[in-house]
Amino acid sequence: MNFQTRCNRYLQKIRRTQESAAATPELSLFPHLQAFLEELSVEHFRRNTIRFVQEPRRLDQIGRPDFVAMNGLLPLGYIEAEAYGRDLRG
Repeated sequence: MNFQTRCNRYLQKIRRTQESAAATPELSLFPHLQAFLEELSVEHFRRNTIRFVQEPRRLDQIGRPDFVAMNGLLPLGYIEAEAYGRDLRG
């Protein structure tokens, strides 16, 4: 599947989830983001060893990120997700 199609499917899933009255603005979308990131790491970056762990342990330097990207035991980066459509500038 090409990147544009994958992005469109991810956005469709987010929109469907947001239509549910039971969904939260941020946490309900985490499973979609995690699946999207894992699919990208395999299909587009050819890295099937990268895992995205939701709600990892608290880190003294940065607090508690929403996700950590791991290659085995090595953290590659941290992700802070926000509610869909939220203004990130302020």
